[in-house]
Amino acid sequence: MEPREGKVTVSRLEIHYLDWPAEKGPIGASPSPLLLIHGFLDHAWSFEPFVRALREQAAAAGAPPRRILAIDLRGHGDSGWVQGGYYHFPDYVLDVMGVTDALGIEQFALLGHSMGSMAAGLVAGTFPDRVEKLVLVEGLGPPAMSPDVAPDRFRQWVREVEAVDRRGRGGMASVQDAAERLQRTHRRLGPELALFLAEKGTRKRADGRVEWKHDPLHRTRSPQPFYLDQAEAFWRRITCPVLFITGAESEYHFFNDTERRKCFGDGRGVDIEGAGHMIHHDRPERLAQEVLAFLNPGHPGV
Repeated sequence: MEPREGKVTVSRLEIHYLDWPAEKGPIGASPSPLLLIHGFLDHAWSFEPFVRALREQAAAAGAPPRRILAIDLRGHGDSGWVQGGYYHFPDYVLDVMGVTDALGIEQFALLGHSMGSMAAGLVAGTFPDRVEKLVLVEGLGPPAMSPDVAPDRFRQWVREVEAVDRRGRGGMASVQDAAERLQRTHRRLGPELALFLAEKGTRKRADGRVEWKHDPLHRTRSPQPFYLDQAEAFWRRITCPVLFITGAESEYHFFNDTERRKCFGDGRGVDIEGAGHMIHHDRPERLAQEVLAFLNPGHPGV
């Protein structure tokens, strides 16, 4: 089933989302929706293989049907671009809460990938009463940084933002060209999925070339260092069960940090074989299996 598409206004920006409604199932109360938050330079459509697998497995197991939503964070996909400002993690918290509030969603489960996983942890730490379950896929933050690096990062950020404004946007010859670039970046990505992601992640320009939908500002280095102490303060406020999922072949081994996981009161982890960082592309069926079991513990068919 194709998802419905919608937009809501959050802090003067249009935030785009995909909405897979709950399919008909056993009579009874429907579980809370599952919200999906993509990673850096990604978009909501990236979760399509995972959502398809999750819905198929849930139907086969007789699990309660669940509404699923995937959000394009600001400056990504079909959401609006910030004008005269920049992108920070508090903005992504605002996007998630703005969408859920606009759609009247009080309680929800939350899954984030990579950068989206960091955003999901901040959401759950800021509003622990709203998040029923939390899945963090490949994302407990980069190595810790010292405040001493902040001045140099600020200086570099200013120069990079200025360069974006001067550089212009060359674009790509075709969607196929974009797909091939994705495959060069993600070596496990097959041609069919690469083409689908390129079609959803690019737009055609008046000159006939195509360009990525994400704001080029995202390719600049954030001025804000990653302060682990601050992140841990949010994680310690999370009250819901947490599932950590990592790819056994991921190049980002620091996401498997057992010390950081101790900040969460109720968490367990799983490492998925045959998957790198982009688990929802590499092993969507296996990811769906783990998420389904986590969301429906004790269900006889799961």
